[in-house]
Amino acid sequence: MKKVSLKDKVYAIYDHVDNPKNEVTWYGEKEDYLQASKMGFDVDREFRTHKHIPRPREIPYTQEAIVVISGVLEAKVYDDNKNILSTFLLYNGSIGIFYHGYHGFKSMADNTIFYEIKHGQFVGVKEDKVYL
Repeated sequence: MKKVSLKDKVYAIYDHVDNPKNEVTWYGEKEDYLQASKMGFDVDREFRTHKHIPRPREIPYTQEAIVVISGVLEAKVYDDNKNILSTFLLYNGSIGIFYHGYHGFKSMADNTIFYEIKHGQFVGVKEDKVYL
């Protein structure tokens, strides 16, 4: 796992599935609005059936994750003042979680497919995004 940080602020985290292991890796801190985990299970290991207890949360801004299924994405991360902090590649099985600042993506291969995961409810581009 790699972090893109400036001072004590984490702008993004990314990781690849290069060495899957029978372990759990958590992404994000307890104060982050978006958290994820990578889980490697051997046969017969279980993730117990569960549901989540309703717990209202206030989420003042959107954080998002990108999971690449196939192909290659170039990700760029900028600070809140529009200064570039990092450029990195996400490829098959990679995840990028974007917490703060600006971020953008460019496909580097034909037929690149990825999931974008973020908080709902989407209310429209004008209310949701500010472009660099």
